[in-house]
Amino acid sequence: MACMNICVAFLNKWILDPAFAAVSHSVKALLLFMTVLVSGQVFLRATTGRSIFWAEEVSLIAMVWLTFLALAMGIRYDIHIRLDMFVNWLPKRGKIILEYILNLILLFVTGMMVYYGGSLTFHIGMLSQLPATRFPTAVIYGIAPAVGILCCLQILSRLMGGPRSQLTQNFIDGIEYQEDTAKENNQDGEYKSP
Repeated sequence: MACMNICVAFLNKWILDPAFAAVSHSVKALLLFMTVLVSGQVFLRATTGRSIFWAEEVSLIAMVWLTFLALAMGIRYDIHIRLDMFVNWLPKRGKIILEYILNLILLFVTGMMVYYGGSLTFHIGMLSQLPATRFPTAVIYGIAPAVGILCCLQILSRLMGGPRSQLTQNFIDGIEYQEDTAKENNQDGEYKSP
């Protein structure tokens, strides 16, 4: 048990925490980049009648990457949709078991994302090119297995007893989400690492 705790602590401190910090910064940068690119494209079309020939393709790539990176953030901070109308009736032990089952399902889904995303990236993505930029289509598909691996590691950390988000802990403890309380305590998806 002590060995597993050490492994989980190592995984969180040296792999997941830095990786998710990079993901967070990447999401912000991609959002800013997409805003500037699309605004520039619209401005050029309106004022000069010309456009940046690669803007739509690059903004598509950025949007796909942004979507997958946001998925990873959603899994990390438990900011995904949670239907808990019936689950709230369960005792604390039942919620813990349900949370474990949900993490197993998420692990399966993200594992499939790694497998099929990797297959798509390496079998199809390397054979074709995007028309404007001439990038291989693997640029679009490659984010799926990368984010899938990151999500799998995060879920494995939770299954091995790693830290839970404050939202999940509140759910298990039966504390209803209240916006005022979350703002006061800065608990709006805050992640507590050991």
